[in-house]
Amino acid sequence: MSYSSQQLALITAGAFTIPINLGVIACVTFTTKFHKVLYYMQVCLAVSEIICAIDWTIIAGFPSASFCQAVGTWHEVFLNSTVCWTVLISVHCYVTVMKGAMIADSYWWYYHVYGWGLPLLLMAIGLIVQRVQGFTVFGSTGVYCWIKDKNYRVYLFYVELWIHIIAVVVLYCLIFKKVLSAMTKVSTMSGAPGTSSVAQDAKDGGQIGAFSLPPSRKSSQISTPVFKRKDSAQTIQRKNSQKLDRRDSNDEEPPVPLPSPAFTRRPSALITAISAIKPPKQTILNDSRIKAILFRAVLIAGGFIVMWTPPTTGRLMQYFNITIPDWLALWMTVSFSMMGIWNAFVFFLTSYWNEIVGVLGLKKSGESARKESTNGGGTTGDASDRV
Repeated sequence: MSYSSQQLALITAGAFTIPINLGVIACVTFTTKFHKVLYYMQVCLAVSEIICAIDWTIIAGFPSASFCQAVGTWHEVFLNSTVCWTVLISVHCYVTVMKGAMIADSYWWYYHVYGWGLPLLLMAIGLIVQRVQGFTVFGSTGVYCWIKDKNYRVYLFYVELWIHIIAVVVLYCLIFKKVLSAMTKVSTMSGAPGTSSVAQDAKDGGQIGAFSLPPSRKSSQISTPVFKRKDSAQTIQRKNSQKLDRRDSNDEEPPVPLPSPAFTRRPSALITAISAIKPPKQTILNDSRIKAILFRAVLIAGGFIVMWTPPTTGRLMQYFNITIPDWLALWMTVSFSMMGIWNAFVFFLTSYWNEIVGVLGLKKSGESARKESTNGGGTTGDASDRV
């Protein structure tokens, strides 16, 4: 049986997609450091990609119309689920940046409701239309088994796809707006007058604001009174002794010695001065875990948008009865069939970054990245240790 160029592209992509995504599932299953919500979400994405790849590889061997209709029905579910889980990874990234990792992880079951519920709903709509209208919605498209009618293909898949693409773009605009806002605040704090010299003033025994902070190493200044008194030390001691002489001899309460004015300090001034030189509060810019999540999610979402652009262009041309060139038809097929390979590539790239750097002979750079990630200042490092 001869295959078209588009079928050959699907079969070839499916042959690579299945084992590489099985590798993703195996890594997450048997590696403890991958037992985190973001990796579980990528497992759900890998399962959907595997089912779609199986559909693409077996369609040529089963020309039966009834079998192709069944394949097209579940293909609608898992193809939509690949889109949903890709978008949910971006949502997880957004919630992590805006509200925190614990809140983002708490939405785990809501992710499942959306990631599997929406595809099942769209498939059910197709079956209802097929039942009511009396014609076949799912079947052979000429290249593979999916939604047979081109108009319903737009309604049951591409409209939702375009909405999701817009949602991803909006989410990342909000994320980067948050990042830029944090960068502006950090630069404003670092450039504020007087803040850069706080530590040096404290070290030199200078004034911090309206308070005087005595240096710890200058013993000559320890005995200096912090505030002036009208009475001398001898006068105070003489008054104290007179007061003690007048106490009742039967009083068992021991006298309370008064502190020497030479060692009297204003603790509020010291506490205020020390608090002024505390390190800046942790922000999203120096949180390596959020950086790793951003790095992974941007790669997945970026590939999602790029790879679905040619199919979107082709479907719009088809919807308006514009002839699709053969090269664009082939590009469409290759593009969306490569999504499963790209997602798995992102997983291995971000999860084993230091190991990849070491294999490539950049061991010194890899060790530097690991050191930075340990100190909380790395950009990517080994993302699996922090996500």
